[in-house]
Amino acid sequence: RNWMTKQRTDQRNLTSYQRQKLDEIGFRHSKDMLKIKMDRWEEKFKLLFSFKKSHGYIPVTDNDDGLGHALYIWVKNQLEYEAKGKLATYKIKKLKSLGILFRKELKEKREGAWMKRYRELRAFYALHGHSKVYKNYNTSLYRWTMRQANYIDKLSKEQKGKLLRLRFEFKPSLQTVSVSVKNMKENLKEKPLLISPFQLPKL
Repeated sequence: RNWMTKQRTDQRNLTSYQRQKLDEIGFRHSKDMLKIKMDRWEEKFKLLFSFKKSHGYIPVTDNDDGLGHALYIWVKNQLEYEAKGKLATYKIKKLKSLGILFRKELKEKREGAWMKRYRELRAFYALHGHSKVYKNYNTSLYRWTMRQANYIDKLSKEQKGKLLRLRFEFKPSLQTVSVSVKNMKENLKEKPLLISPFQLPKL
């Protein structure tokens, strides 16, 4: 195998005689291998296209069997290749045409969904003066606030700052939580904060 790989990478150094001998046994050169990989990718894409047309969705979770599971693994690999910068642009465009979201789009979608809920919480705060949403007021918003209270380690500094300005109280974190004095001063300039004991700065 190593020798075969060397013949493919050393194309310029092969003599015409060596090329002829390799061709006689059906040896696949680098350009042949590239075409084979492209053909295989196109076959998988066609299967994915047909699957979505028949089932109405892209298998992006490990819930399907047979072909659905195989396509889930393939799609997962494509997302990983794209994240590493190893997926060709034309492949990305074709996958996007089926509605597949890559890292950038997923991040924008999550941030957009977060901001939508935050605006709802801000409206609640404007009416009630606090961020303790009642369950019977808005069940989905209530559940969202419960998740944020537990996700302090997963929120960005900007998101935590926005919630703190609405007097939002987080639950104790498993990690050490600290708010810098500088950030607190900046927040206090905008409006008074009611900070829970778990956001007190470490001095």
